[in-house]
Amino acid sequence: MYIGRPCYYQVADARCQGTWWTHDRYHPDVVNSLLKVVEQLSESHKELWLIGYSGGGTLAVLVGRRLNRPVNVVTVNANLDHQAWTNHHQYSPLTGSLNPIRDLKRNPEMRELHWHANQDRTVLPEWIVAYCEKTQTRCLPFEGSHTSWTSLWPSMLHCSQNVFRQSGNSVQAVPVPENCLRP
Repeated sequence: MYIGRPCYYQVADARCQGTWWTHDRYHPDVVNSLLKVVEQLSESHKELWLIGYSGGGTLAVLVGRRLNRPVNVVTVNANLDHQAWTNHHQYSPLTGSLNPIRDLKRNPEMRELHWHANQDRTVLPEWIVAYCEKTQTRCLPFEGSHTSWTSLWPSMLHCSQNVFRQSGNSVQAVPVPENCLRP
């Protein structure tokens, strides 16, 4: 299931007030709304994957942590520490938003894999690596910038499937197969 930020794709919606795509983009109400949708759409499925790019990846992590079931979360260039992001870019703080690196919710059945572009200047790789180190989850680099991942996506997805398959039901990371990414 692909997760996107609120109002990112439907800005003409009257409910898309400016705060929902700025300061409150990861607000608990946004996360809980997505959580309800994910629970409804996935209740008849044994396997659940939440996939998100950038802010959608942030929400995939926050939703996955609140699920009461196994879930694989795959992110690409996700903003997993929005405080570091706003400080670095001198943006206004996301005062109404949950921050994944500080969020205390945990789903013991959530497995995570976070892809990061080694030349990303929007969401710096070191922020994603810091999140992975703190949460003991898997981070994988790829060559490119914030938006260059689309040509690699089929290989990234295949590699992600292999990583989760190799780990079985374990949430612990396993070694990444060599030559995992092929453009």
